[in-house]
Amino acid sequence: MILLIVFYLYKSKQNKRRYEELRSRINTVIESEDRPENVPMPVIQETTVKDPRKEQSGGSSKNIVSVSEKTTELLRAGLDNFENGTAFLEKNFTSTKLASLLGVSPRTLSDFIKTEKNMNFNWYINDLRTRHFIQKLDTESGFRKFKLTYIADYLGYSSLGAFSNSFKQITGIGPSYYMKNRNKELEF
Repeated sequence: MILLIVFYLYKSKQNKRRYEELRSRINTVIESEDRPENVPMPVIQETTVKDPRKEQSGGSSKNIVSVSEKTTELLRAGLDNFENGTAFLEKNFTSTKLASLLGVSPRTLSDFIKTEKNMNFNWYINDLRTRHFIQKLDTESGFRKFKLTYIADYLGYSSLGAFSNSFKQITGIGPSYYMKNRNKELEF
């Protein structure tokens, strides 16, 4: 019994620390968005490059598709528009759909996201959905009253479990814990 209490207290403290770290990161991002000079854009190389993650893991190396500067700029602008919209909330949104919207092949889009965002397409979509969830909680008081099952469906997830797993992988805490603590903060 004592072991369970100690474990519960440990997990509570760990979740609180992770929540505070997440809020700190969110506030830092919000502050940096106000300063446009803090938005450096790395340039995709004109030549084919080896995927460094494959080389580090000892697996076979995979060539990343090279794109021209014009295509790079079009993809950046297209992804900026996509990120500012809500198309990523669509259930079963695929890289093929986004590539079609941007006028590139799915492979080019996937490699571009890996290079620019340092994540695969699924992580990219889940990250956008997580950011959208956090932004909605911060700006719309009515959104805070919804149940997580509705929110998961709204965000385009197939289930509450898929949403919870994704949110926890990205933030380190569960969505219910985040929502409960954010509601407490915003009540004051």
